[in-house]
Amino acid sequence: VDPSNNVRAYTGAQLATGVPVTKLGGVPARTLLAAPAHVDRAGRVYAFDGRVVTRFASVAANDPHTFAFGPALEHIATVPATDTTIIADPAGTTTALANDGHVRWSVSLGARLTHLIVTRDGGRALLLSDAGAVVIDPATGATVAARCGWRFGAWPTAPELVNMQVESACQ
Repeated sequence: VDPSNNVRAYTGAQLATGVPVTKLGGVPARTLLAAPAHVDRAGRVYAFDGRVVTRFASVAANDPHTFAFGPALEHIATVPATDTTIIADPAGTTTALANDGHVRWSVSLGARLTHLIVTRDGGRALLLSDAGAVVIDPATGATVAARCGWRFGAWPTAPELVNMQVESACQ
């Protein structure tokens, strides 16, 4: 996807030639109607217009459907081998949605997420923020493990010793 919302699909053989994609000819482009926020492993495109998350069946921008509503969209991750998609807003509220858009669970770290990562097998999801890290079960939203930000180097000392104006994930 280029800055003008044009989508081009390249084969592995085309990319393996070492020729820059801007120099490869004969690759048709399709212009997306909305800027994609995420393309999942199944090739579905997610776009956010400021209040609605729309999911398209493919990069061809076909079969659009309203997927979720929200104030903003920061991260999207699909859970492999399931019909679950996890979305997070800038405030750190993380929600798991079924393909039909209904909410399976929702959690909040109370801090902006910097990363939302789902393991390849779909067994765990990592919610990482400046305040800490939480590992959750993508099926239920239950916390499997949590670490305060100071424990993994977000800042050098415990929050009780230095007020960083950011609450720890453990508080």
